[in-house]
Amino acid sequence: MKRARVWLDPKFFLGLLVSAFFLFIAFYKITLHPFGVTPRVDFHLMWIAMTQANKLLLLAVSAQVLFMLFVRGHRWSLFLKPIKRVPWIPLGWSTCIGFAVNNLLPARLGEVARSISASRKTKIGFGAVFGTVVVERIYDTLSLLVLFVLSLYVWEFAGPMDKLAAAVREQFGVNISQRVIAINLSALVGLILLIVVLLKWKTELALRIAGFFFRVLPARWREKTLTGVRNFIGGLTQTTEPLEVIWILIISAGLWVISAFSVWVGLAACGLHAGATDAIFVLMSMAIAVSIPASPGYVGPYHFLAATAITLCLGTPWDQAMGAAIVIHLANYIPQTVFGLFALAREGLSLKEIEEAKA
Repeated sequence: MKRARVWLDPKFFLGLLVSAFFLFIAFYKITLHPFGVTPRVDFHLMWIAMTQANKLLLLAVSAQVLFMLFVRGHRWSLFLKPIKRVPWIPLGWSTCIGFAVNNLLPARLGEVARSISASRKTKIGFGAVFGTVVVERIYDTLSLLVLFVLSLYVWEFAGPMDKLAAAVREQFGVNISQRVIAINLSALVGLILLIVVLLKWKTELALRIAGFFFRVLPARWREKTLTGVRNFIGGLTQTTEPLEVIWILIISAGLWVISAFSVWVGLAACGLHAGATDAIFVLMSMAIAVSIPASPGYVGPYHFLAATAITLCLGTPWDQAMGAAIVIHLANYIPQTVFGLFALAREGLSLKEIEEAKA
């Protein structure tokens, strides 16, 4: 019975609905006449765009994806170093497991699965390992936001930004611009950094502030919430050696630079000649897509938002843009899943263990 619990989680069904919605608006457009919807995609043209993609370039994308998984393993070893020195290659395999499980199971169980895997190999407690996964996500989010903000200040995203601004103005009556987005994102990055610094170096002050806002909760919930915040702060552990901190920041930024290059290569494989700013814009759309709670593998949001970004940047017909989005997704999905399942089988990690650790 426990094996089926993950599929009975309400969040799983919510994810399916989200994916179904994005797939519907990706393939169909709503009209008033004659039947309510009309096809948005010519499936024949989309299939041609997919099958004509350059296979060697797609293999290069897949190779870069695998390389980045083990780079993440190396960075993870630096997060764990204050607890225990551990080799990075086994952590790379644990990272593969995490991505594979996220591709196949709901509720982001991949983060739990790779924490169990790493805990087994390193003999470090699961809670401590999972705390470093939280830190890794913070670094990923911050490095992506910082790089995108810098891009907004350095480059002009004239084509996609003008079209996006026009669409927002038409639909919502709100005027936006690249400068406004850059300023707002800068403020967001500054706020996140301030919160992290406050949590890490002014822990008691942070807990008092949290307690002030949580006092509206019932006593039992308030205590549980504050305990959760304290445990989260305890997970904000990483090396304090300046050179290693700099190296972690370089790796974090480098992962997104490589990801942007992978997107550029993937677009080239689909016959789409994009510039650096185009690849960055498409990558940002993909990053937003994977943050949306959807079905395993981010099906739906990934394809719709990636195709939208490709169309905005390059003026590509929607059929070809959807074909490119599907191909790039598969070039990431297949190596992550295959190598992750291989590592999962080798380690003998079961769904029951993952569910129990999640609980």
